[in-house]
Parts: sequence; C-alpha cells; structure tokens
Amino acid sequence: METRTLRVSRAEKVEVAKSIVTKAEEEERNMSKDEQTRFDSLMSEAESLGEQIERRERVRLAEAEIDNYRSPSIGGHLGEAEREFRAMLRGEARGMTTSSGSDGGYAVPLQIDEMVGRQVKEISPMRRVARVVQTYTQDYRALLSIRGEGSGWIQEDVNRSTTTAPQLISIEPKSAELFAYPQVSAHLLDDASFDVTNFLSDHVSSEFAYQEGAAFVNGDGVTGKPKGFLRYDTSTDGDDTRSTNELQHLVTGSASAITGDSLIDLLYSLQPSYRVGPGVAWMMASDTIASIRKLKDGEGNYLWRDGFGDTPASLLGFPVVEANDMPAVSNGNVPVAFGNWSRGYLIAERVGMRLVRDDITRPGFIRFYFARRIGGCVYDPNAIKLLKVST
Repeated sequence: METRTLRVSRAEKVEVAKSIVTKAEEEERNMSKDEQTRFDSLMSEAESLGEQIERRERVRLAEAEIDNYRSPSIGGHLGEAEREFRAMLRGEARGMTTSSGSDGGYAVPLQIDEMVGRQVKEISPMRRVARVVQTYTQDYRALLSIRGEGSGWIQEDVNRSTTTAPQLISIEPKSAELFAYPQVSAHLLDDASFDVTNFLSDHVSSEFAYQEGAAFVNGDGVTGKPKGFLRYDTSTDGDDTRSTNELQHLVTGSASAITGDSLIDLLYSLQPSYRVGPGVAWMMASDTIASIRKLKDGEGNYLWRDGFGDTPASLLGFPVVEANDMPAVSNGNVPVAFGNWSRGYLIAERVGMRLVRDDITRPGFIRFYFARRIGGCVYDPNAIKLLKVST
C-alpha cells in the first residue's frame, strides 16, 4: 500500500471516530458500549497506520540521503543534486529540471535543507522546546482531547456505567510562507574560493530563526504569520473553568518588579502532570533574566542556579529559555511564561525549501529567494502559564 493511501485511510478513520463522539455529544448522552468499542478500534487502527507512515518516511529520508551522498562539510564528496544546486547558484545550470518545483524555483538539496534546519533549531528559542511536526501537505490538523474518558473504582459485582465520551477539538496551525532574500555581488560569486552554499545557509538560518522567534511569541496568525502564544486571550480562571481557547495568567502583585513568590505561584499553577517530561521550561527576555537572577530566598540564597557543562541554568529547578521577543517588565505586560512547551505549542512545517535565483532586479548583484511554509499555534492551553505585571 502506498504512503499516500495510508494517509488517506488514517484520516478517514479519525474522521469516523470523531463523528461517533460528535453524535453522542449532540444527543447529550454518553457513548454506548458498541460506540465506545468502535471508537477505540478506529483510534487504535489510526495510530497503527500513523506508525507505518512514520517508518516509511524515515526510510525515505535515509534513502534520499544515501542517494544524494554526503555533504562536503563533513568530509564527503558532492552528490549530483548538490553539484547541480551549486552550479545553479552561480548561474551555470539554467536548465535544471529534476529539482525544480511545480510552483517555480528549485527544491533545495537535502543536506543544505537539513543544515539550515539544524542552525535554526540552535538559534530559535521556541524550536528547542516546542513540539515540531513535519508535513507534506499545505496545512496540518491535530486533535486534542479536552475531557478524558471517565473512570473510577467499583466493586466486582456492581454493574459498570458507560464512561464519559472524550471531547475532541481540532487544532489547525495555518501555515504561511517564511522567506529570506539575501544578495551576493556578482564579483564575489565569480570567485571560485567563495563558499556560496555555507554563506547562504548561515544567512538564511539566522533570518528564519529571527522571524520565527518573533512570530511564535507575538505573531497575529492573520497577516501571513503563525499565531504567537501571547496573542491568545487570557484569564485568571483555573483549568477547569477557563474557556478552551484561553491561557491562564497570574499577576505579580507589584507594578514594577517580579517577586519570588509570584514565580513560585506561576510554577505550581501548572498541573503536576505537565511539569514532567521534555519541554518544561521558563521563557523570558534577557533583561528579565538579569532582574530575576538577583532574587533571593529568605536565607539569602539566589533562586537562580547557573548551568554547568551540558546542564543549563535553572530557576526553581527548571531550565530557562532566553527569548528576547518576550515583553519587558512593565505595567500590564507578560514578561514571563512557564509551561510544558512540547505539549503547549505546536510548530508545523512543510518538508522542503524552495529557492528562486534573481539576477535581474539589481544589476551587479544576485538575489536568492529562499522560502518554506511554517505554521504555529497553541496546542494545549493548559500547558502554558503566563505571569502578568500588575497595573
């Protein structure tokens, strides 16, 4: 069975499972025993198909890397795709066809695409902790269960009642095109010793990381950007009473500073199940870190702990992600966030990067338009908590 067929089959099973839940909710009742069995079976089959798809994609990527040979940056020799790509950068291969995309431009070879991806991950704050999924379609959709199936204790000889149906909502991080438009002088490009590939990958990765960092925090989700987590409505209500599309915020109790007590309150506003696993971290800007580093407990010990070796610096036992797109400490601002980002924020990126070479717009210079599609949004609102400065 082809991978595309597996994807279609998986999507169909998820939709049928969702329709079972929706029907029970519309009729304001719990799922029947048969419906529950059918729902469990469909979701199990969908998960099995998802695992098959993932295995096939891993094999496909490995085969592509073998076919394209190793990158020269790690001591290997140029593969045919990368030789063709470098020739195109210098204007020596106008007739490229094997790597051209249907929407114009050229597909960037695997090694260079991965090189940019690694560099972006090292620079972009959110990518280090958030959940990142790669897609092969225009948009990506995930389902989130916001009310688990009922459970409880019961004696052996007592009848069991049907459990509560899980409530599912669809999460869709709409993708937008992120681009970088570096330029190189024609004279420099003609220099055989100039490594144009590394130059462009460094430039593109830094530009992508800069734009992503801002969008994942403050993007409006409308004007061609992902929706940043600070653009969601907030409330002081707890997880059980707050709207499903709102984040919880706590207030500092001071209009000009962050207190140690407010940080402790913020940490424990996150439910225990969210405070374990990868991606649990604080997020704040450099100036805020400088202020918090000076906070001490009642015995004069700093709340901040410096990192050592591969161990990052920590605050109250959890690592700190430095994100300078976070607001400063000021009236009404949200300078500090804490959460399980791998469960709280979703980044969906379409596999592959596209390139258009422009040697016409500005005489004497060559411009390179790199583009890829990326989306981002809050996945689980209960996994992110915000600290708001009192007004």
